[in-house]
Parts: sequence; C-alpha cells; structure tokens
Amino acid sequence: MAIQFLEPIIQARREAVKNLDLQKPDDMLQWLLNRSEDYKVNSTRRIVKMQLLVIFAGIHNTTLTATNVLYNLAVSPEYMQPLREEIRKAISDNDGTLTSRALQQLEKLDSFMKETIRLCPQELTS
Repeated sequence: MAIQFLEPIIQARREAVKNLDLQKPDDMLQWLLNRSEDYKVNSTRRIVKMQLLVIFAGIHNTTLTATNVLYNLAVSPEYMQPLREEIRKAISDNDGTLTSRALQQLEKLDSFMKETIRLCPQELTS
C-alpha cells in the first residue's frame, strides 16, 4: 500500500530535480532522495521502507513524550492554570489561531515539555 502511494511521489521528485529552477521540498522524503546516491540506494522500494521506518519511529517517540507530558501535568496540577493562560494569550495575540508564531510564544509550555523529557528520557521508556 505504501509503495503504491509513495512511488509516484518519489518518481515525480526525481523528475523535478532536472528542473534547476524548482525549489526542492524541505522534508524527510527529500532528504532521503538527496542522500540516496551517497549510500547507493537507488530502489524506490528501499526509499519507501526507509521513509516508513522514520515515520514509525517518530510516531513512537511523539506518543511517549506526549503521554509523559500529560502524566506530569496530571500529577502537577498547579501548572495547568499558568499553561492555559499562556496558551490562551498566544492564541488571542495571533487572531484566535494557533499559528507557528503562537507556538513560539509558549515558553512555559516549552519549558514544561523539556523538563518532562529531561526527567523521562525516551531511552528509559521505549
């Protein structure tokens, strides 16, 4: 299934490289394609497998981190109100939308998440 979905995308990107004016996408698939020659990976099927591996690894780590953040928030409810206020302010400062700019304003949430990662590193939980 993944090969049927990704193969046309990979072929289109390989063709697009011939157009020097076209800006390459900035994503993991493009990185794999850019580095494929260095590692002698020419098979589309192999690139699809590598992309799937990256996706699954990312989902696993993201899930564990989010679970640990929520757990730490549940056992430390005193942080909920300040985090809520920070999130509400960031959203209201950005026309009621959670934008990339709004996310950059969430310093307390960022600190809370970093502290969770420090206390619960993935190598201990995965």
